[in-house]
Amino acid sequence: MTLRDGSQWVLMGSANLTYQGLFANQEACIDLHSASTAEELVIGHIRRWFDDLFAKARCPDLAQAKAIFDQRSRYRLEPRPSMPAAMQLEYRALKTTSGGANAEEHWPRFLSEGMVAIGWEQLDVDPSKVDDSKLRKALKTILDPQRPGSVDFGVRTIRDFISLPNGSIIVVCRGLVPKQVKPVHIYAFARVTGPFRADPMNGTQWRFKRNAVIQPIGTSLPAATFSAAVQKNSFRQTMHRISADTAQRLADALGVPVGV
Repeated sequence: MTLRDGSQWVLMGSANLTYQGLFANQEACIDLHSASTAEELVIGHIRRWFDDLFAKARCPDLAQAKAIFDQRSRYRLEPRPSMPAAMQLEYRALKTTSGGANAEEHWPRFLSEGMVAIGWEQLDVDPSKVDDSKLRKALKTILDPQRPGSVDFGVRTIRDFISLPNGSIIVVCRGLVPKQVKPVHIYAFARVTGPFRADPMNGTQWRFKRNAVIQPIGTSLPAATFSAAVQKNSFRQTMHRISADTAQRLADALGVPVGV
């Protein structure tokens, strides 16, 4: 960077000072060198530059960033489970957003807590402790009555999530709508490692969870490539049942192995 007074400044770093940069557990450093003696002027330039940077930056959650770092270490150290030869692994694709146009992103919590989760966070029951009739009644109180099919869909999805056997492989990703142009982001591959649990209800955060070992990917695929891999033109539901071949096609398109 060259300032107006001709001073030469070199900025070096492996990542931007951004929310996502910190969440990738990268580092940034600055090396300053000036041939000018106008130190006060130079310091003023630097101060204004940093003030502008921090005014535009999103304040990161450093506690969450530390938790993400710890979970990434767990991924590297977690022993891979030994599956019985006769056991058929199950595969799912799971979205990380909720809220339609004003979608809330839940991925940082997946990564920081070492888990995968689904929504319906306003349910006032633990789905694993009630039968379908009670679950359906609870869903009716929180879902749009103009979409009657949403209750049955909710029951099926929640039951599917609860019953997933440990060892199941999940592709954590964004969704796909028909004729989409925007690339589809793939966050991770995850392996389920623990039973279903329901955190205390707070009405805002996804609380129905399964522990998981997470292999971060963080790469987007062209919509057409993703569509060809999953063999669907629309991928909008919270969770989709997929095959081992579908997971492998996605891994091949990403150029990475399924390493969980």
